[in-house]
Amino acid sequence: MKKNSVILFLLLSLNLFSQDIMFYEKEISNKDNYEFYDYSVLQKKDNIKLTGTLITPKANYDKIVFIVPGSGKDTRNSHFILTELLLKNNIAVFRYDERGVGKSEGVFNNNSYTINEMTEDFQSIFNELKTTEKFINKKIGLIGHSYGGLITIGAVEKGLKCDFLIQWATPVERATESLKYQIKTGLNKQEKNLQYSDNETKFKVMDSISKIIDRNATLDEMSLKKVIYSTMKKYGYKKNDFGWYITFSSYLELLKKNFIPVYENIAIPTIYLIGDNDIFVDPVANTSILKKINNKNIDIKVFESLNHYLTSSKNLELNTSLYEIDEVAKTYVLDWIKSK
Repeated sequence: MKKNSVILFLLLSLNLFSQDIMFYEKEISNKDNYEFYDYSVLQKKDNIKLTGTLITPKANYDKIVFIVPGSGKDTRNSHFILTELLLKNNIAVFRYDERGVGKSEGVFNNNSYTINEMTEDFQSIFNELKTTEKFINKKIGLIGHSYGGLITIGAVEKGLKCDFLIQWATPVERATESLKYQIKTGLNKQEKNLQYSDNETKFKVMDSISKIIDRNATLDEMSLKKVIYSTMKKYGYKKNDFGWYITFSSYLELLKKNFIPVYENIAIPTIYLIGDNDIFVDPVANTSILKKINNKNIDIKVFESLNHYLTSSKNLELNTSLYEIDEVAKTYVLDWIKSK
């Protein structure tokens, strides 16, 4: 990953034209060993068609896993190494093209495509497919990686029912805290969004904005921004110094979210996976929250010396190597799914 890039939240912001496969993705090998079923689902709210592919073993199988990748553009070819591992072990996989990407309709825009819309897109796909022939009488699980984990837990919050859930390097804590962690690790110092020379001031501004948002979360976007600007002015902060932080809908909606109550009450068998070298999501803070919650339905696994992608590589350039998940992590994920 290019270290000088501005990161929306957990992955690089991309401005690429729609295409069937992204340069950091790859089709699975040995395609003749599997069956492929293409689906097109209407997302009724925005009247766009979303497309994806179910890949199944040729032998009988009893589990299907939906894989939801992190932020940035993704097609039905993401997480290809994990996908092939599951298929080799008689577990079917469904992946989809995000809106405006691959064969899906709509427009992909990192600045305006919000967590709410992403969750609605995923829910539309899941709710439609679970009633179709290939999905009936199968155990259905979700793997949400990074931002994708926010989408899956958001869908659960809205009532989605699945048989098991994997939250992989997903922020459990509020977005403000995750963004502060990225400033500390040097991943995203928010130089444009927060034009202050020291982190202490940045953190004070971020905390103040977070509290204002919480007090006014029911307001529409324009009204909320006005309240933030006027309140921060009273606190002595100039709009020009922090305005970019709340300019885009995607950021503002993310700052509103609080999924901790969902984890407190979740009844779905869930496992939370993270590497102790993750510089995107704080492994200590997020696992501490889950330990404090102490929900018997949530298992926690921290992998020693692995990063956000559960690899040991220190090279986070955006290419296919990001998906080369460590053998220990792959085996652990596979065994956990098999046990459900």
